[in-house]
Amino acid sequence: MEQVKTLNERIEGCLLGAAIGAELGWYRYVCPEPFRQTGPKAKDVYALALKNDTEGRMGPGDPSSYAPGTNRLPGYRINPVIDVAVRAYVEKGGRVTPEDFGRLFAEDEGIAVPAFSFDTMHTNQEILREGMHPRISGMGTAPHGLLAAAMPAVGIYHYADPEYAYLDGIELASVAQPRLGADWAALAAAAIAAAFDPANSAEDVVEKVLALAHENVKEVFYELNLAVRQSGRFRPDDGEADLSWWRENWGLYGGRRWPNWMANNPLFYVLPVVKAFDGDAQKVFAMLLWPEGSGPGASSMVNSVIAGAILGARFGSAAFPAEWRAWAEPIAKPWYAIEEVVGKRVKK
Repeated sequence: MEQVKTLNERIEGCLLGAAIGAELGWYRYVCPEPFRQTGPKAKDVYALALKNDTEGRMGPGDPSSYAPGTNRLPGYRINPVIDVAVRAYVEKGGRVTPEDFGRLFAEDEGIAVPAFSFDTMHTNQEILREGMHPRISGMGTAPHGLLAAAMPAVGIYHYADPEYAYLDGIELASVAQPRLGADWAALAAAAIAAAFDPANSAEDVVEKVLALAHENVKEVFYELNLAVRQSGRFRPDDGEADLSWWRENWGLYGGRRWPNWMANNPLFYVLPVVKAFDGDAQKVFAMLLWPEGSGPGASSMVNSVIAGAILGARFGSAAFPAEWRAWAEPIAKPWYAIEEVVGKRVKK
C-alpha cells in the first residue's frame, strides 16, 4: 500500500484509525458471541471484522443499553480516553504538560462513567479533584494499559520523533499510572510517532520501539522482544493457520503466562501483528479482536486503538475499507482540530 504524502493526511488517518479501533473493540466487548466461533475460516473472520453492524456495534453508546444493573457497568467504550488527550492539545495550543492533562482528565465526564474497567482512572480523578499534584497522582495505582489509548494525540504532536513522544508520553500517562503502565503508554506514543516518518517501514517502527524500551525499561523490552520474534511464525499466505496458532498460543492470554503478571501491555499484542500484516487493516484487526482470550474486556479496545493509529499514520485513511471510514469519520472528525496545533509547531 502506498504511503500518503501530507502530514494532515497522516494525522487524519491516525485519528480515523484510532476511532475505528475503538469502535471495533467496543463491538468485540458488547457483542462477543460472533467472535466465539469454533475453527472459523480466516476469510470469515476477516469478513466479520469488516462487517458494518450498526445495530449491534455502533449505536449512541448509551450505557443503559447493556447495563447488567442499575448502578454499574462492566466496561465502557475507550473513546473518552482518546478524546481527553486530543482536547488537551487543542485547548493548550501546543505542548501539553501533566498539569494541563490532569486538569481535563480530572473533570472528564466520559471517563467518569460508572464502569468497573475504569475504576483505577476514577480513583485518579478523585485524588486530582482533591488537590493532588498531577505529577505524582499516578503513584500507588496499578498499571492497567488504558492510558495507552490517550497516546495517539502524543504521537501526532511529536510526529516522526519517537524519543520525544516517549518522554512526553511518560509524563502524561503518569498522571494516572505508575511507572510501568506509563512506560507501556509512552512506548505506544513512540510507535505512533515513528509511524509518521515516511522513511520508516513497519519493521523500523517496531525496532525503534524496542530500542527505546531496551534503553529505558529493560523488563518491558524483554517482554516485547519475545512477542515480536514470535511474529516470524506468521505466514501471510496462510491466514487460517495464523489465526489458529495465535488463538491457541498467544492471543490476549499470552502475557498472563509470565510470573508477576498484572495487566496487559498493549504493544505486546500490537507490535507482532502490525509488523507481520503491515497495510492490511482487516487482518490486523481480525488478529487483535478475534481470539477468545481478547475479551470481553477493555484491553481489546486499547490494542485496536493503537494498531489503528499506527496504520493510519503510515497510510492515511486509505488504509481502511470505505465501509469503516463511513461510520468512523463522524467520530474522528472533531479530533482533527489537533491539525492546527501541529501546524503551529511545524511553523516554529
